[in-house]
Amino acid sequence: MMTQVKEVSLEDLLLAREQRAQKQKELIERHKAGLISFTVNIPGNNKDSQLSRRIFDAGLSAIKRGFQLNGIKIIHEEANYKFTGAEAFVSVDADEIQIKKICVEIEENHPMGRLFDIDVIDRKCNLIQRDTLKKRKRKCLLCEEDAYSCARSKKHRLEELLFKIKEIADEYFKNAG
Repeated sequence: MMTQVKEVSLEDLLLAREQRAQKQKELIERHKAGLISFTVNIPGNNKDSQLSRRIFDAGLSAIKRGFQLNGIKIIHEEANYKFTGAEAFVSVDADEIQIKKICVEIEENHPMGRLFDIDVIDRKCNLIQRDTLKKRKRKCLLCEEDAYSCARSKKHRLEELLFKIKEIADEYFKNAG
């Protein structure tokens, strides 16, 4: 199924982020459990494409497999495909630090892990940061600097970043399929 390209504005992104935060809070209150909030790192104005959905689906599968391999029970899960980008919410009954370790391992070791944005939120609605595990900030796709700094400074052209994302994903799907 082809997705229709709709460019995302800053207002759209901010609203989606606000709605995601509200959804996170609701799910934590409802399930009294830690929560994984998962999206894909796709720069630019087109957040919903066939490729971004494939990356998202592979990432969500990796997260669920990671929990299964570690004996962690999923209480609730849902995925939404939006023009602002796909998002998933997974409530799990486990220690949030253990959950964060699993998610960081996926981000660092999955062939497309650099494209995944896996947030872990504890039962008090606090985001568990990588530095809690004494992990360094994530690196840029194109250089060795931290990704956040590169993004803020717009050090790299959008076309370069999108080309690298496609290259990473194509390599993964070629080997996975």
